[in-house]
Amino acid sequence: MKKKSPQELISIAKALRSGEISDGENAGGKCGLALWFDIQQELKQFSPQQRQLIQKATEEPVREKSRIIGHFKIFYDTTTVNKPSLIDSLYNQTPNTGEKYVDSVGKFFNEVWLYELDSLGYPAPPLNIDGTYHVVISNLGFGYYGITWPDY
Repeated sequence: MKKKSPQELISIAKALRSGEISDGENAGGKCGLALWFDIQQELKQFSPQQRQLIQKATEEPVREKSRIIGHFKIFYDTTTVNKPSLIDSLYNQTPNTGEKYVDSVGKFFNEVWLYELDSLGYPAPPLNIDGTYHVVISNLGFGYYGITWPDY
């Protein structure tokens, strides 16, 4: 696989963040982890301006609402393309199910938290200053199920 330049990595990160990429494979996988590894590997090659651009492209987006459910602060929209909803068997959004979706996210994230920390013995992940782990619900397009961005 061809090594990507810092500018290519910045462009992919911006496109992913804005929802312009609709196929997970174009950014190196369904969760974007390969993109994150590529950025980390090449970060020393970035100019100061490119470092600022990648930081901007990967910063936590602003959402209309947030709720704390257990260990997680979940950010989400209620009126934009990022508005969450449950889907039916044909992948159609079910109207007025955004809050149920957020409830489900909180429930499952906390179940995984308990399993990983209590059953598997992993240490807790680093938390934000408010004592929670932030989760931002975004429409990433078909082919993605999530992405983790670092705090720089």
